[in-house]
Amino acid sequence: MSISPVEDEGGDAVEGRARRKLSRRDFLKWGVMAGAVAGLSSVGVASALGILKAPAEPVPEWEVSPGVVDYGLVPEALAGPTPNVLKVAQWFQYWPGKFIDDFIAYMAGPPYNLTVDVQVDIFGSNEELFNWITIGRKKYDVFFPSNYVVDLLK
Repeated sequence: MSISPVEDEGGDAVEGRARRKLSRRDFLKWGVMAGAVAGLSSVGVASALGILKAPAEPVPEWEVSPGVVDYGLVPEALAGPTPNVLKVAQWFQYWPGKFIDDFIAYMAGPPYNLTVDVQVDIFGSNEELFNWITIGRKKYDVFFPSNYVVDLLK
């Protein structure tokens, strides 16, 4: 950087102002960075608008239509070995205290007439639930993870 006289609007020389020249290297560096930011921004906007989409996940063979499961096609490893036992992993105080008792009474009444046992494991964090399912190989019929853990558990 050099200090040289610069002319003001009236044509008079003004001392002490620094004039900085942009080198070709700096121009290219900033141009590439601006292009990268613009490209990433456009990908984000296109994704938000639904123009770009992630690849579709294959539909499991036991899902006969969206949201409808044929339980005869569910492998035994996923279904669990104990009939009439609902295994639940939930957050502390996720359901009101009487909810499980009401569910058991509902299943015992008509038209179901089933004796159901509900086993509940309480977890304190998503990471704890993730460890139970992956490392501990616990199986649950219902569990309630938060957003990012859902993708990890798929």
